[in-house]
Amino acid sequence: MTVECPKCGLSPVAGGACTRCGLSADRMATWGVDELVPDRIVEAWNACRAAWDDAAAHDRAASLALTLDVQPWLARQYRAVMRERPDDAIARARLERLVKIAQAAVLASGTTRRPGIRRGTSIALLAVLALVVAGGLFWGLTLIRRHRESSGPQVQRAVPADARAPARRIPGHTGTVR
Repeated sequence: MTVECPKCGLSPVAGGACTRCGLSADRMATWGVDELVPDRIVEAWNACRAAWDDAAAHDRAASLALTLDVQPWLARQYRAVMRERPDDAIARARLERLVKIAQAAVLASGTTRRPGIRRGTSIALLAVLALVVAGGLFWGLTLIRRHRESSGPQVQRAVPADARAPARRIPGHTGTVR
């Protein structure tokens, strides 16, 4: 007996989980059981089945599923149609649209970051500042080395005591400090 995945329709399922969607084999028996859904969404789905080519009926069902938070149930209905008719373009397009609606709902309900400098930006600024400081130190050391090399060795000559200029006296100054 071949086991078919009730979630995505892969057949046969071998091992402990479906290789396409990841549904565990021990949950497959209960996964296909429909949960209690409001009658309004069931009626909207029946209207879609009755007028399959009517885009407005599918839009109403998708909007109602979003309002009632039963998008997974509606997606299961479209997947069931795709198992029956794998080339059904309407079911494929509507399933893709449900995925986009669900993604948009998740993104819209997420929290937003506060405006301002993010951690990555501040770390980058700190790294640039450190590079500028290190570059300035390297440049300063290079200038000092060049200055020393260009001036050559400094020789100090001793000046004889008698060659020194005599101390000058300031007229009217006694030299004592008060």
